[in-house]
Amino acid sequence: MAKSFHGTIAVRFLRTRPGSALRLMAVCAVSVIVIAGAAWMYDREWNSLREKERNLIMSVVLQPSVDAATAYRTANRVRSFQPVAEVTVVTPDEWRAEFSRRYGVEIAEVVPENPFSYSLRVRLTEGSITAVSFTNVYQQCRTLQSEVEDIRYPADLLRSILDQSSIIVTKLGVICALAALCVLLLMTSTVR
Repeated sequence: MAKSFHGTIAVRFLRTRPGSALRLMAVCAVSVIVIAGAAWMYDREWNSLREKERNLIMSVVLQPSVDAATAYRTANRVRSFQPVAEVTVVTPDEWRAEFSRRYGVEIAEVVPENPFSYSLRVRLTEGSITAVSFTNVYQQCRTLQSEVEDIRYPADLLRSILDQSSIIVTKLGVICALAALCVLLLMTSTVR
């Protein structure tokens, strides 16, 4: 009974005020399209950003004199930094195997001893990568001077992540303004 009652009111409203009824339907349709489009765009941008964040890895190269126990202790210290999500220790043998796989040459044929040292692959928590948080982790890794020889990261990828984050925030503000405008139009159309 409730549905037929509302349907009757809608039909009567359409007959008595066709302009207002059509305006109300248009505003409702535009509101739904804007909100659905905004949600789709936001989801697409957000997934793209998360994919880039997964690929951002800071490589902390340890001193050649660092042994396995010290490398794992250093990894535990780096793991405690905020917002570090994951720290992986890469051994000299793993580096040698990766070198052989990448270049198709055994390192022993080129250099008599293994030139690689232990290193750490540091991945930050997704959604928490900002210029401040990345710089904070970078500076904390640099404080481990007795163990750390060098710190490397893909600067272009980091710049891309930071740029995309700011673009998403800007787009989100525009989307909120459009949604508020749609709600205002919907309210003014229903009041008439």
